[in-house]
Amino acid sequence: MTSEFQQQKDLYWKIRDDLMDKYRGKWVSIAQNKIAAVAESSTDVLRKAYEKTKAKIMYINKVGEEESAMRKRIRRYNMEYDPSMPMVDVLISRLDELRRIETEGIIDTGADTSVLPEDSCSELAIYEFQVAEADIGGIGGEFERRALYGAMMEIRENDVPAIIDCRNDTFETIIGREVLNEFVITLNGKGLNIEMSDP
Repeated sequence: MTSEFQQQKDLYWKIRDDLMDKYRGKWVSIAQNKIAAVAESSTDVLRKAYEKTKAKIMYINKVGEEESAMRKRIRRYNMEYDPSMPMVDVLISRLDELRRIETEGIIDTGADTSVLPEDSCSELAIYEFQVAEADIGGIGGEFERRALYGAMMEIRENDVPAIIDCRNDTFETIIGREVLNEFVITLNGKGLNIEMSDP
């Protein structure tokens, strides 16, 4: 039996020629066997599609740029944090907000997408919210096809959709650029201070 995620993915590719005519360069979400949303960014299309359909499973991709859009790099970190690491408090919730966790996340402008340890993903039961697949690789590492999941991150009282890679090889929460690009961020290394605002 074909999974619901695979059905949405198959539909995307079945209608891709039409999507190319209408939405080339845009992010498209397929949910409940139809186009659920079109937007300029992956986080916007995730937010719009979920608000419209409340679908736990969807397929998102960037029309005409599918391979490059879904090829992500995630940096690894020194567990000793020497030099010091910029981190921020974050409240992570499922899209339906039925479960949430509070944690501290690493601000990582080098990570294309956000990362949660598998324990946190299990606690949130986030595996119900698959939204994409991507080729994920660390710096200098091989790429691996992985499932990605939709969630919300609340940072400094601002809610931002996140596209999460659940990993068993880290204990850290990493906040990637799909979330960070929604903020104005000033890192003051000398003062060990972080300023984040939503303009």
